[in-house]
Amino acid sequence: MILGLAGQDDFESAYLDSIADAQKDFYLEVEPYYCACGYGEGDKEKFHKDLFTPAAKRHLPIIEKMLKQSGYGFYAPGGLSWVDFFMAEQTHTFSGFDPETYKQYPEILKHKERVYNLPQLKDYIKSRKQTPT
Repeated sequence: MILGLAGQDDFESAYLDSIADAQKDFYLEVEPYYCACGYGEGDKEKFHKDLFTPAAKRHLPIIEKMLKQSGYGFYAPGGLSWVDFFMAEQTHTFSGFDPETYKQYPEILKHKERVYNLPQLKDYIKSRKQTPT
């Protein structure tokens, strides 16, 4: 496996892909809201109410359950993977738009902090340019 971040075996690799796909499904449902929060057009409040809130209620409990199932603080039982980096960034972005919703999913927020506090990333995360939300 490339850099040892794609899972310990084919099964774990496929499982990690399923987690990324679950996040992608969430993103695709809320994309108009995401765009309205940043560079796109549209009624941000309406998109939040009609798209983001219902999608978050459907997807985030499943994503949090997948995280808890590993029992190791990362999405894969084998430890840190590329999905942890992807999910941490997604959490950073979306929780920046709606911190109140993400407070209902503390394990997802703890995961982001766990990844951001990895010694190899910590200094970079602190010094990188922050995108306004």
